[in-house]
Amino acid sequence: RYAKNIKPEVGSNAEFNIDYSSQYFSGRAAAFYQALDNFISQYAQNLIVTNLNQAIRIYGYEVGGTFRYKGVSLNVGISRTWPTTRGYLMADSYELAASTGNVFIIKLDYTIPKTGINLAWLSRFVTGL
Repeated sequence: RYAKNIKPEVGSNAEFNIDYSSQYFSGRAAAFYQALDNFISQYAQNLIVTNLNQAIRIYGYEVGGTFRYKGVSLNVGISRTWPTTRGYLMADSYELAASTGNVFIIKLDYTIPKTGINLAWLSRFVTGL
C-alpha cells in the first residue's frame, strides 16, 4: 500500500572520469557523488510504502582496465560505494543497489575469428554487503 502523500524521487549525480586507450590496453578511473531526495522506501515496517525523510548521499569510485591481444581480452576492475544518510553509512539495500564492500569484476573473453562468436567468463566478487 502506498502513502497518499508520496512524492517522486529526485536524484542528481556528478562524476569525474579519466580514460586511457592504446592498442593493447585501455583503462578508466572514476569518482562519483549521487544525491537522492524523497527516496521511496519499500521496507516499511507498517506495510505502507512512503518516502524516506532523510536525504541519501552516495560517494564512490571505479577503477578498471582491459588487456587485449589477438581476439582475447581480460578485463579487471574494482569499485566501492559509501551510501550515507544523516552523515552515517547505510547498509546495502536491494532498492538502493549500493554495495558497501569492495566489488571486484573479472572478465575473460575470446572472439573466434571469421565467425564473430564471442565466448566469455565473468565473475563478480563482493567483500561485504
